[in-house]
Amino acid sequence: MDNSKFNTKDLRDWAEAFSGSTDEHAALVIRQSIEDSAAEDGVPKFQVTVSTRRLVQLLGKMRHWPLHIDGTYKLTWQGFPVLISGITNAQHRFHSESLLLVSHEGTNAYL
Repeated sequence: MDNSKFNTKDLRDWAEAFSGSTDEHAALVIRQSIEDSAAEDGVPKFQVTVSTRRLVQLLGKMRHWPLHIDGTYKLTWQGFPVLISGITNAQHRFHSESLLLVSHEGTNAYL
């Protein structure tokens, strides 16, 4: 995807290209929601979640561990926040599970 100019068509094409991988360690779009008609302040609403098949399988086995989702303005893509989600194990070590690219922060970005 050309990073010089953002548009939702390119984002959809990118998400579709990474949504069908069968390699358990390859990047995989596990969820996407791109809504041109739900624009706020002229910016379409979107959320794209990227992980791997293996990380998703491991997370399913560890449901009793706390899930954390956090974002920082130091990690952005074209001005949009990139959130990181993962779990903390019994030894208090954080294990990342996915990255989320979101257009608007709020409760829905974390669900």
